[in-house]
Order: sequence, then C-alpha cells, then structure tokens
Amino acid sequence: MLASIQNIWLRLRCEMNCG
Repeated sequence: MLASIQNIWLRLRCEMNCG
C-alpha cells in the first residue's frame, strides 16, 4: 500500500517539477 502511494507521489512530483 505504502509503495503504491509512494510510486504515485513520485510520478506527480516529477510532473510538477519536470513539466
């Protein structure tokens, strides 16, 4: 569960930072 949330969070963070 935690890994799933962390994976989504990292993706959202990359989208905000990268684009």
